[in-house]
Amino acid sequence: MDLLTQGLVLSLTGITVTFSSLGLFILIIVGLQRIFGGTGQPQAAAPAGNTVTSVPLSAEEAKVAAIAVALELARSRQQLASALGASLEAGRGAWWHQAGIPTPPGVRPGPNGSQYQ
Repeated sequence: MDLLTQGLVLSLTGITVTFSSLGLFILIIVGLQRIFGGTGQPQAAAPAGNTVTSVPLSAEEAKVAAIAVALELARSRQQLASALGASLEAGRGAWWHQAGIPTPPGVRPGPNGSQYQ
């Protein structure tokens, strides 16, 4: 058997085994669904998206809710304003130098402007 034929036979065998095992798993899943299936009646579908229901609030509860929303808004703005990802742009740290791993060309210098080598 030449090399091309052997490769084709091996590929065909692998594909056959793969799809046969997938078919077996599908049959097992369908069988288990029939054995342990629900009542046969479809369940009520969940509403699409987020639904907001109106709950009557007292004046004090409304103030507390407004404060909570304001605090969350301030916290989210603070996170956006922070230098998230600045450490990624800082370059390689001292660990690389201590480990004796040279800096490849084109890599940014370290935080003090020194090129670790």
